[in-house]
Amino acid sequence: FLEGKDDGVTRDHCMRVRRDCLHVAEALDVTEPETVRNLQLGAVLHDIGKHRVPDEILNKPGALTPEQWEEMRRHPEYGAEFVRDLPFLRGAAEVILNHHERWDGGGYPRGLREEEIPLTARIFFVVDAFDAMLSKRCYKEAQSPDVALAELQRCAGTQFDPLVVDAFERCLPPLVEAMDTHEERFRVEIARMGLGQIEDRGVTRERIQSSA
Repeated sequence: FLEGKDDGVTRDHCMRVRRDCLHVAEALDVTEPETVRNLQLGAVLHDIGKHRVPDEILNKPGALTPEQWEEMRRHPEYGAEFVRDLPFLRGAAEVILNHHERWDGGGYPRGLREEEIPLTARIFFVVDAFDAMLSKRCYKEAQSPDVALAELQRCAGTQFDPLVVDAFERCLPPLVEAMDTHEERFRVEIARMGLGQIEDRGVTRERIQSSA
């Protein structure tokens, strides 16, 4: 699935957030092996539910209609449903389902707030937002680490768990330096996490759509 992305952007993003989530989890004393593994799996597969969202929505250059936004906001549920059917990926469902939930209750799909949101999802949400701000997209320029960190701090207590933001800030120097995205490293990490059974993107899309 990840290796099937043509431009490598999604693949590299997923592996960066997986790596960074581990640093933040350690800073928060999250060390239980099964929890750490599930956090890694969820980080790598967080947007797998988008394979069930129509391409005309995913690739739309302009603003989405309210109906299209409603469909887009269902991708966490789609992804969680998919991985729950695969025993070796089932643990990723917690992060996948909750990775757009906000500390203040304004997120989706369930509008959870504060500690109702699993800690693994709160960790991922901060890490994912930071990486997204550092990344250049067709609709925005990349931000510097200092600007991205300032935005996390500004939104701590509303969008993000303040304790997770604080832990992330403590981890920031080594995270900024760790920028290795070589193909071989990616394959080694995938194998180490037990994800070698994941089929290519086309097969994954067919499997998810057939479960709709």
